[in-house]
Amino acid sequence: MRDKLRVGLIGCGFISYQHGPAWLASPDAELVAVCDQDEARARARAGEWGVPAVYRDAGEMIERERLDAIDVVTRPETHTALVGLGAERGVAVLCQKPLAPTLDEASAMVETCARAGVPFMVAEMWRHLPWWRELRRQVDAGAVGAPYHLRVVGARNAMRREAPVHENQPYFATMPKLIVYEMMIHWIDPARYVLGEVATVYARTRRVNPAIAGEDWALVVLGHAAGATSQLDGSWANDAEPPGPTREGDVVIEGTEGVLHFAPHERELRLVKLGGETTVLARYGEMGGSFQSAFTGCVGDFARAVRTDRPFESSAEDNLKTLGATLAAYESARTGEVVRL
Repeated sequence: MRDKLRVGLIGCGFISYQHGPAWLASPDAELVAVCDQDEARARARAGEWGVPAVYRDAGEMIERERLDAIDVVTRPETHTALVGLGAERGVAVLCQKPLAPTLDEASAMVETCARAGVPFMVAEMWRHLPWWRELRRQVDAGAVGAPYHLRVVGARNAMRREAPVHENQPYFATMPKLIVYEMMIHWIDPARYVLGEVATVYARTRRVNPAIAGEDWALVVLGHAAGATSQLDGSWANDAEPPGPTREGDVVIEGTEGVLHFAPHERELRLVKLGGETTVLARYGEMGGSFQSAFTGCVGDFARAVRTDRPFESSAEDNLKTLGATLAAYESARTGEVVRL
């Protein structure tokens, strides 16, 4: 087993607030440096997390700090260069999703790291949420018989109809691909995790908000190779009816012998058997804590895998299937046809 990994984080924007604490919680790694083109922002994060070194240049950070790994927490269009830098310098790479705007670009990154012998993982943290882990355990144990339908209804959170459209991520306004690419990819990955590989994709999308370039409503239907169907319903066009009956995604899995239901408003996971017998399988605390635990689980998997030389749970190669299904939704919405993967 290696010594604790020396890790540098690249990108100190909005989502770094979850990555930083996850690294601090890892027993297998030490966050020794942060990097951002905005030095003041990098220094602010370093101060919050007790990180000793701050850089504006990622290459300089890797060399000076003798890093074992980098965590790329930047926008997708920057990923190719930064992942390539990690491969060139021989350090393991954890990269924020979505991996790339195109499947060809993402595949090229995977090939670059493979040729360099560099471990490469995508930070798909939703499959680490405690209810998704329990849903997988229950399905595998046969709690609902043969699963045939998964439904996710995403939280309704309308963006502003003037600039800035989003307080923390104002760049959402100019993204040509939006809610499927940025949000629903999070649901496609755990759908694969629970029900297996995706064979077909059908989607309808719409841009409702005139202040944005991309779509803010989508319905995506995944046909899984094993026969099940996932129905993913997302909207950033309107708000939920108070007090918010769905928060961060209502999830239902129907099977031949019953139903599993994660009810986020009550923060509980229920099993309903045929005939109506209902069992509360788990109750969860504050949602923010559950989401931070998912980041901690995802980062922890990366650090343990690199340190002990074992496979990742969500390798970049595996993530090509999640990204492929995500991008297929746009092809389906454009053509009005089912896309076969």
